[in-house]
Amino acid sequence: MQTENDIPLLNQLQLQSLVERLSLPTPPVPLDLIYLTQVQWAYLCHSVFHNLYLLAGYAAPLTAQDSLNSILANQGGPCHVQTVGFLSLLRGLGFHAHLVAATINAPNDHLVIRVDLANQSYLCDVGNGHPYRRPFPLDKADEQAWMGWRFRTQPENGQLCLQRWLRRWKTVYWADLSPCHFDDFADSLAHHHTQKGYGPFLQHLRAVRIFPYGLLSIRNGVYERYSMIGKVERPIRSAGAAKRLLQTQFGLAQAPIDQALSVYQTNQVKPWTTATPQPLHLLVTVSTTDRSQCLRSLGESLLKQAQILLVVENSVEKSNRQANLALLQDLREQGLKINYLDDGIYGRAIADSRCTQTRWVAHQIAQGQQYDIIWMLDDDLRLTNLNVNDEGELQETDDFDQIQALATLWQEHPEISVAIGGVTGDPPIRPDAVLRTQLFDLLANLEWFAALVPQAIYSSPSQQSIFSLPDYYYDHSEAGKTHLFTPFRWLKRAESGQKVRDQLLAYLQAALGISSGKSVTRPLLLRPDFVPYSSVLRGGNTAFFDIDVFLAHTYPSVTIDQITSRRSDMLGAAILQQTYPAGFYAVNVPLRHDRQPTEQLDSECLWKSLISEILGVVLMRCILSKDTTILKKKLLERSLCLQNNIQMAWCYLQRIQQQIKTDTTIWWHSDEEIMQSLETLLSELETLLRLYQEPTGSNQISLLKRLQNYVTNPQLIEQLNVEL
Repeated sequence: MQTENDIPLLNQLQLQSLVERLSLPTPPVPLDLIYLTQVQWAYLCHSVFHNLYLLAGYAAPLTAQDSLNSILANQGGPCHVQTVGFLSLLRGLGFHAHLVAATINAPNDHLVIRVDLANQSYLCDVGNGHPYRRPFPLDKADEQAWMGWRFRTQPENGQLCLQRWLRRWKTVYWADLSPCHFDDFADSLAHHHTQKGYGPFLQHLRAVRIFPYGLLSIRNGVYERYSMIGKVERPIRSAGAAKRLLQTQFGLAQAPIDQALSVYQTNQVKPWTTATPQPLHLLVTVSTTDRSQCLRSLGESLLKQAQILLVVENSVEKSNRQANLALLQDLREQGLKINYLDDGIYGRAIADSRCTQTRWVAHQIAQGQQYDIIWMLDDDLRLTNLNVNDEGELQETDDFDQIQALATLWQEHPEISVAIGGVTGDPPIRPDAVLRTQLFDLLANLEWFAALVPQAIYSSPSQQSIFSLPDYYYDHSEAGKTHLFTPFRWLKRAESGQKVRDQLLAYLQAALGISSGKSVTRPLLLRPDFVPYSSVLRGGNTAFFDIDVFLAHTYPSVTIDQITSRRSDMLGAAILQQTYPAGFYAVNVPLRHDRQPTEQLDSECLWKSLISEILGVVLMRCILSKDTTILKKKLLERSLCLQNNIQMAWCYLQRIQQQIKTDTTIWWHSDEEIMQSLETLLSELETLLRLYQEPTGSNQISLLKRLQNYVTNPQLIEQLNVEL
């Protein structure tokens, strides 16, 4: 490879590849300071500063060619690696640039670059793990600040002094401005790689990732995030935590992390930080939705926790807002700290409600308030859970401490920016997504109850294996179809009596909630503990551990024909993960979700709800796959899936009605209360299913046919493509 003053020159293919990786625009003619600033910042934002290879004892890249190879392989590295790569890039772009030496602790122990441009000269530093937002002029004093970092330079006697503000101005280094060769640094590089104490790299752990909106840093056992809200520290309490952090947030999965951490631990008396002794500052935020009783349940479940609750009033009905005020005052008197926000805007979409909560928190932070965790919840959740006890009975328990679990995750998992907790009880999905399986189970359970003795003691069969099926509760699942043809039996409710007859009555009464989306026979249950895993499928139980991520999270939606798409939580999470260093993880911190009965839907309300969900789901699929070409296909798939599931639900309902009509010898025919409950249930389900399958009101075609026409409309597809 050709060289210039010992620095290898990039060939055209290498230059093009590096320019594309950094997303650099075409160089202007002539080259100017604006473009030099763009190149420096892009380089800093795409090459991670770290000492893992050096710390691990790997063969040191002591030559300029080896250093450049590390950059071309996107491995990042320490000072000399970063600087050689940047100098090769500058020369490839046409800049007149040279190495110069800087002194931090020992003479010439740091490499920087001098760029001569249009009768002016500048110092560029990309190898110190600092966010130098622009080059420093060599002929005058300069100062720059960014995300809590402050630097100033002063030329003096042919040198440049760089200082950083750390409660006082502290000198970082003196740079000699005379051009150097790479070989001039041979001794200092050898010392960096062989002499402990010459620099930090053989004993200490260092990693810095700069991105357009902040900086991540690991210094030994402390993880720092610099952002618009300043510096926030989180502990690194083990080698495992450091490894996960380096692999994910720093993108260094291919580096020799295990070897480096082993050496680091050997050289440190206390390599990792201890747990934060004081309680974490946790804020719970919620927006109301005309469900005062749900808000009360949530508030009461928070009473035993010394936390702060933000309530954004969003209830449409004035009577519900008045009820909310009364119950919140009651909760205050019992000791719960509550902030109540009523801005006079009601009935917001979920996306707008989330944004309102975010703005309130941003204002509090601007006033100096600090939070470690912000827990954003839906108002129909509470701090309990469902599980099955040893007798096979479904029970609600409060022996799982969700707040302690979140605090432990915050301490032990610095790679988690957003903890997605999930729910037990009713899945947070639309009613049409449970109709097929719930009616399939209703058919199977009625056949099963018919074979039992009404006065016998009811016992739930063992169903552990089928509760492990993927998406066992979800009609529209893409994870498999086995659950669609696997009957789930009614889990015994101890509070409803012990006998078969009592349990059947309890089942029929509970099944009235199917039309509201209750998963009567397939509730989500408390799971055994599991290792957090990457996921952006967030919903109404989401805890933010990195507050800058909370503030950066948007809630995008589209509005077409006055219908606003759902799934803004997931859309925002998916987009943020692709554009921001944020770790989204599913964690085992569920809350109880209990669907409440809803008023009987008319066809237009059902239509708007259905379209809102389909738009959100399809947009989500496109964002996750990073492929907008699948939009048309996904719209049609979702429509056909819904049509098929509604038709199957209708078939099951007709079979149930036929069996009840023809077989009058079943024991419950002589039980007036059960027959009344059964008739009420079947009538309600039939009314709902007819809304999907028959023309109503001014519509000349059924809702399902209307849906098929809607998703194949070229104008809709064009609008969605524009939104994407």
